Amino acid sequence: MADDVYIPGISGKYNSSETIKRIMDAKKEKLTKFEKEKQQIQDEKKSWAEIKDKSLSLQTKAKKLYNFEAPFDDKVSLSTDENSFKATVKRLAEIGEYTIEIKNKATSHRIASNPLPRNFNVPPGEYIINVGKEKVSFSFSGGTVDNFSDTIKKYSKDNIRSTITYDTQNTQILILESNKTGKENIISFGNDKTKELFKKMNFFEDITSYDKPFKIDEKHLTDLSSEKQPLKFVEDGVLLLGTDQVYKFGLSEKIPYKEKLVMEIDMKTQILDPTKRPDEITPNGPNFSKTGDTRIFDINIEGENNLINIPPNVKEEKPKDLNVVDSHYLEIVTNKRTVKLDELNVDATKNTLKFEMNDLISPDETIESVIFKNQNTFKKLEVSNLRFYDEDSKVGVKFTNELAKGEDSLIFLDGLKIQRNTNTVDDLIKGVTINIFEPTIKKEKLKIDRDYEKIVKTIVEFVTDYNAILELVRSKSKIKMDDNGNVESRGDFSAEYGLSSLTSKLRMIMMNQYPTNYGVELTTLSQIGISTDESTGRGMNSEKLKSGGVLEINENKFIEKMEKYPEGVKQLFGFDKNGDFLPDAGIGIDVEALLKSYTERSTGFFDSKQATLDRNIQEKDKEINNYKDKLTMEEKKLKEQFYKMEKASKELQENSKQIDNWSNQK
Repeated sequence: MADDVYIPGISGKYNSSETIKRIMDAKKEKLTKFEKEKQQIQDEKKSWAEIKDKSLSLQTKAKKLYNFEAPFDDKVSLSTDENSFKATVKRLAEIGEYTIEIKNKATSHRIASNPLPRNFNVPPGEYIINVGKEKVSFSFSGGTVDNFSDTIKKYSKDNIRSTITYDTQNTQILILESNKTGKENIISFGNDKTKELFKKMNFFEDITSYDKPFKIDEKHLTDLSSEKQPLKFVEDGVLLLGTDQVYKFGLSEKIPYKEKLVMEIDMKTQILDPTKRPDEITPNGPNFSKTGDTRIFDINIEGENNLINIPPNVKEEKPKDLNVVDSHYLEIVTNKRTVKLDELNVDATKNTLKFEMNDLISPDETIESVIFKNQNTFKKLEVSNLRFYDEDSKVGVKFTNELAKGEDSLIFLDGLKIQRNTNTVDDLIKGVTINIFEPTIKKEKLKIDRDYEKIVKTIVEFVTDYNAILELVRSKSKIKMDDNGNVESRGDFSAEYGLSSLTSKLRMIMMNQYPTNYGVELTTLSQIGISTDESTGRGMNSEKLKSGGVLEINENKFIEKMEKYPEGVKQLFGFDKNGDFLPDAGIGIDVEALLKSYTERSTGFFDSKQATLDRNIQEKDKEINNYKDKLTMEEKKLKEQFYKMEKASKELQENSKQIDNWSNQK
């Protein structure tokens, strides 16, 4: 049977298909109602998913205001010449501004051979190439310069870069470069086999080294102190200078000027405890006062007078708690003058200090002695291992083609001269790493400050999420009435006490007072520029809180308070009340704790609500499917009934025609 119940020549008479359609359309109105109800549940589920997502977002941002991600201690650096240097900072970095001047950047040692024939053969053997204290050793089976260069790369462990340049069609140049910067990391050759090969390739020529070490001993020391004290040595060759001690050390051999002359000396300080320093006591002198006066029978008889007029002994008062700090420890005496060195970076760790003499003396000068002095009140100074050497002849060779010398970076930080063998300097300022790119043209500034941009951004994101929750609940809780006062539509959250309770509690958290170390000066958000009426300057408005509670931020006021009370602003969002180093009070903690009961997986308010909606959708699907099955059966029954009616009508029509035909035949 055809679905449309069409019988040629007959079906059109009764309009069976149209009639069935009209009947079924009427019945399908109930199905449409079911589907609309399902869609409403699905829309409501989307609304709950949206409020859950926004709550999770606010919960995460609230936690970031008091946990290890809290931005209040984050620092940022500002360089006035970012082409020359930048700095990265850690949270522990101290806020401050520094003057910085970069004279040199650290460079790598780079040397080359003279042009070599293309068929130059490197003999087999054991080779050792040094980069500073690192040793690169390898066996080579013999072969071309290319083979030799590849073997160096294989065993270098990133210490040496080996390349070949073809300067002509027939010649080649082998180039070696240290992968480490600094004077300490120059390239040298570790055994006779290696020296023989590289000398043959004209990498270097032998020269006589110049190295003059001096042992500091009593014989060559002269005490220049204003108040002489016994000479002391910590150990053999290590001189100890107490407070206000000055010694001149005469060199047993005078040191002439050389272009690359370097002076080295080991120094360290001992810190004294000022509370244990003995007070000076002036001993009592003889009593020269007049004695023997007496009075007898109202007659006064004078005693003996002093033979000479000696003024009374008066103890000189010295200023109390005087603490002299002076980092000028060295002077160099030449045949023409005394050169006073700048302040030196000497601490309780033994350090080897280096000085390039061409910066300090002239070519016509000869060094005769060195003066050690300690003018610090609460420090002692240890001095040892004085040495002069020629930097160029330090390794006993002169490189033929030294394309780049291994140089240290030279920095002046607030006037203090500092040398490092790297361009990444992380030991000058606590928590700060200075990255050097190029020398500066002039003195520049490095500023370390709080990362206000990040702090403000974090607060803005927190407040934005808070406002978004309040606005979403408000907009989806509306009830729309028609002109007759009847309910026309209800928002998805219109009857949800749980959400109205949530927004009410959130508003109270934003208005509450919280403990900080600054008492009443800093207890609320409105005091740091976050309130419902910040645009008018009226602070937190209780009426606006009840009606909406949307917050505004005055960024300038917030930064002003952050600068004045950095720790206090931080404590508003997370404060350690019981001293266990874990925050247990504050806006961030309260918001995170409140939202946790709503957002907790499976058992939280939102997931429980969504589970209920999922069950409602399943029940509605079942109801729709059952009704669809019912409609299908009813439509099928109607089609069968109409088919039978059409068929009976056709048979009746055919029978009528037959009767008419019989009648006509008669």
